[in-house]
Amino acid sequence: MGDFKTALKYYTQALETRKEIFGENHEVTAVSFSGLGVYHQRLGEHDNNLEEYSQAWDNYQKALEIRKSIFGEEHAEVGISYDNLGQMYQKLGKKDEALECHTLALSILEDIYGENHSDTAVVYNSLAHWNESFGTFDEALKLYLKALNIMRDLYGEDHFEIARIYYNLGCMCQDLKQNEKALEYSQKALDIWIKFHEGENHQNIASAYSNIAFVYQDLGNCQEEQEYREKVLKIYLEINGKNHQSTALAYNFLALVCFKLQQYPKALELQKECLKISQEINGEEHEFTATSYSNLVYAYNSMGQYAEASECNQRALRIRLKINTKKQ
Repeated sequence: MGDFKTALKYYTQALETRKEIFGENHEVTAVSFSGLGVYHQRLGEHDNNLEEYSQAWDNYQKALEIRKSIFGEEHAEVGISYDNLGQMYQKLGKKDEALECHTLALSILEDIYGENHSDTAVVYNSLAHWNESFGTFDEALKLYLKALNIMRDLYGEDHFEIARIYYNLGCMCQDLKQNEKALEYSQKALDIWIKFHEGENHQNIASAYSNIAFVYQDLGNCQEEQEYREKVLKIYLEINGKNHQSTALAYNFLALVCFKLQQYPKALELQKECLKISQEINGEEHEFTATSYSNLVYAYNSMGQYAEASECNQRALRIRLKINTKKQ
């Protein structure tokens, strides 16, 4: 989290300095707006935070406006800005706007570079993710593989963007229950990211481990799933600390697999940690807190602690009643 704060300070200072020196309508200023967009996008991905995605959209939009006024529509930096905006529209659930931006980006970059260029490949990857998000999986697979082949021809196998494409392919195959392919792609992403990040303590590594865990969950291989759930938890504790939603989810998933393995005392302790974190960061009247209480019901019942199970069940019910009443 400290790295994000350092990045925000740097980008904000750089933006203000460049605006003073060059003015608002200058490519150097656009670079700073784009950098701030990247910062907010990464923080949004880190925390799954829609507000951060909105901040990213604002900065990407400013960068786009400046670049269009300087270069006109047919310029590579304008194409890249459109793609950045499209990614944020996807995160914000705005399907049509996202497709429009990605299509504009692709048209501009194909005209300038042709197909076999890294910037064009990034847009193919964005369009693949768009198609995956909205269920057109055949088209998504075609575009992912197109992006992958371009990047491999340009950079070889060990490149950060190639890892991202492998990861996206792994996630899609896992969703489609194509488990062997999901494992293959996720492992390739993991191998590249471990080299790139020089170790395991990074969000990308945790994401790859998590995807592998979900594949083993689908395969019913609880021992392997547990191993990867433990790796995910260890990383999130290291990079996020305890009081973070990602850490709470990692406790939750590890508790559930321990429950399936009939490791009931361990499952109970892990689920208690999950509940404690959710109460701290979400408060008592939150759906995830209610889910944590519900999961504790199963653990307590399995250990014959029926009074504790009943109390947790009642608390979960009360929370959900309050949440539903507020929605009405």
